Amino acid sequence: MIKEQKISKFLKDLSSSMPTPGGGSAAAFVGAMGASLVEMVANLTIGKKGYEKSTQKIKEIKIKAVKNKNKLINLADKDAKAFEDVVLIFKLPKGNKRDLAMQKALKKATLIPLETALSSSEVVKLAKEIFTIGNKNAKSDAASALHFAKASASSALENVKINLDLIKDNNWKVKIEKEINKIDI
Repeated sequence: MIKEQKISKFLKDLSSSMPTPGGGSAAAFVGAMGASLVEMVANLTIGKKGYEKSTQKIKEIKIKAVKNKNKLINLADKDAKAFEDVVLIFKLPKGNKRDLAMQKALKKATLIPLETALSSSEVVKLAKEIFTIGNKNAKSDAASALHFAKASASSALENVKINLDLIKDNNWKVKIEKEINKIDI
């Protein structure tokens, strides 16, 4: 599991010729880093002189950042597993059963990075808020959180789009495209 690995192991696996982890897992990991930085800025702000009026809002931001951090690191593992399932189906004999299994697996492999993009877009909002009301000495950390979250959402959407191209269910594709259009990064 990615969340249990040392960062050096994850990076070694990511750079290998293995199909997983890949871009979707990396996107989720980067989003979790962005959420962690939002949490850090919140921790550097709560209880500090001059920030008393925004303490409650910052505590709320911290709670949301932690929730998204945990979700995103779990999505890194889920993304790798979903793509492993797609790879296994490619090994099945060609035919209707394989086609049906592939469509099901591709839908799952589309929904997970979509979740990553949605969660990371929430981190984008949190980073913007903490940048404005958080500890001024940690502005660069808040800005970094924003950049990581944007990169995460954008990268995850690339995975969504490439999988969508392979899905034959046009009604389902339209539904997913509507969800994509809701994401503001």
